[in-house]
Amino acid sequence: DLRMKVAECVEESDGPSTSTEEPSSRFTIRPVLSELETSEEIPLERVYALTVRDRRSFSAVLPLLPPLPDRLTHLKRINGDRVVVCPYDGDESLPDLEEYGSLSETLVPKEKPLTRRQFDWAKERWPCAFHPNKELESLLISSVDPSVHAAVRDALDVLRASRPACVVVRRGERVASGHQGGGMLTHASMRAVRHLAHAHRAATQRARSAMAAVTRKRSQPGSAPPLVVVADSAATAAETTDKNTIVVPPLSSLDYLATGGDVFLTHEPCAMCAMALVHARAAKVFYANRTKNGVLARREPARLDPFAGCLTEERGWQLHLEPALNHHYRVFEV
Repeated sequence: DLRMKVAECVEESDGPSTSTEEPSSRFTIRPVLSELETSEEIPLERVYALTVRDRRSFSAVLPLLPPLPDRLTHLKRINGDRVVVCPYDGDESLPDLEEYGSLSETLVPKEKPLTRRQFDWAKERWPCAFHPNKELESLLISSVDPSVHAAVRDALDVLRASRPACVVVRRGERVASGHQGGGMLTHASMRAVRHLAHAHRAATQRARSAMAAVTRKRSQPGSAPPLVVVADSAATAAETTDKNTIVVPPLSSLDYLATGGDVFLTHEPCAMCAMALVHARAAKVFYANRTKNGVLARREPARLDPFAGCLTEERGWQLHLEPALNHHYRVFEV
């Protein structure tokens, strides 16, 4: 049972609880999405469009047009009697199309629509390609899988009574945990990732040793081939003593760090910890409390306080939405 595993993890803390809050029986799980994902509208870009006099001339016009840049490939090239020629600020020289119609400027969706609502808005401006994202549509209506909701509820009831802590769960099993230490490198997330690294290294070594044993057995003349069995767990592999049976660790123990796992945090992680979870390939990150140096929460735009004479809060950087990253996890605020 996941709630038992999470409770066992937190009980392993070697420090006293520093919180006096009562565990909350009511909470919401709010996905932390980008503005582009939650907005109804899409930014627009100016392009040149040709309005043809005769639609039958499209077959002659299309070969004359330069290819659209990658950022605009979500656009359908033709819209009624109009066709996109090229971006307004592009480097391409405009082809001579006067014999086919008149050239004009028009606004088209700059980004591909991510949601049905955006698609409905965008197609009123210019036809676009659209591929429904069921996961995102579900998140936009705050629909979270009931099993995840139950797991978060039971985890946070325990975690909120503890000092800053982190639990990593994969396929319903706790695979790592960490509690806040006294230095930067002993943040809860960093300790959990270190725990994952040690476990992955040990599992890989056991697998290599097992396969080496298989090779040795098979190379011995006159010996019966060994029975190779995949263990139910890494512990089972370690406990097997039958000399004619070689037990290899389960493939799940060879998953890279937090791949496919859910990370439960009492506090929003800092940039270092959030990036560590990117490198660990976490699938989802849940946190219960915002922090001053956190980099996941969506904060309000900076505004001028007339009494203090300064900006009240700067817009926070949301690391998990950074396009340059080669891995992204979903984030949920509880």
